[in-house]
Amino acid sequence: MQSAVPHVLRTLDRTHDPERVPQAVQWARAAGFEQVSLDLIYGTPGESVERLACSLESVIALRPDHVSAYALIVEDGTALARQVARGEVVVPDEDETGRQVRPGRRGCYAQAGLDWYELSNWARDDAARCRHNELYWTGGELVGVGPGAHSHVGGTRWWNVKHPAAYAGRLAAGDTPAHAHEVLGAETRRVERVLLESRLRDGLAASVLDPRRTFRGCPAGRGRLAGPRRGRSRCGCAQRPRAVARRRRGASAAALSAPPSTDQRQVSAVTKSMSCSTGPSSAGSRSA
Repeated sequence: MQSAVPHVLRTLDRTHDPERVPQAVQWARAAGFEQVSLDLIYGTPGESVERLACSLESVIALRPDHVSAYALIVEDGTALARQVARGEVVVPDEDETGRQVRPGRRGCYAQAGLDWYELSNWARDDAARCRHNELYWTGGELVGVGPGAHSHVGGTRWWNVKHPAAYAGRLAAGDTPAHAHEVLGAETRRVERVLLESRLRDGLAASVLDPRRTFRGCPAGRGRLAGPRRGRSRCGCAQRPRAVARRRRGASAAALSAPPSTDQRQVSAVTKSMSCSTGPSSAGSRSA
């Protein structure tokens, strides 16, 4: 879906008609799909609080089982990136992007019966959560199929060529569509856990940051760094908001202070798979 506003969709180079989204949802229900998910992109050039509110209202009216709302990432090599470079369009700054997304975080999704479980995702119940993305966020194993898809099995990550023609050509020739691969070391795994699990409502095990330290009086390994908008560790220790903030800053510092030998492309590969892109073949680009 991305947006219910035609002007915003044109900026994103999306060709679908937002008026047909309700029909697509109806078709999905009629076909027997148990879960229907809609995606929103905010922070698009030309987007405004009012236009995003219009999209939010459209989403809520359709009563989806799951909603993802991601900030736009302008990918190099796309038409939008060239427009930004030429000064033809202006990407909203972080303050404006925050104002756009605030209404949803302040209860619009909750009023529609959707419960927040990850920084950018809401689900009607546990069964409606995005299992695919949960594997990304928790370092699980998965095999991706299609142009640009990422896979992770046995501590090795690989990703396919992005262009559909190149992907199809390799398959036709009997070759692997994999573009490259990498083996994840222990420190890279730890950095990615800090980066990704701190986005989850369930939070991050405090022992991941420093196994030698206890967590608010709890045995090491039991406590958890609270995820966003959560003020208690899993073991029940109340945390002052400032203490939580300090720990979050510590998590960011841990991620940024990884040894130079750590290949940060792993982190980039994971986050890029989770983010919305303007590229037509990106694994992060979604439609209703």
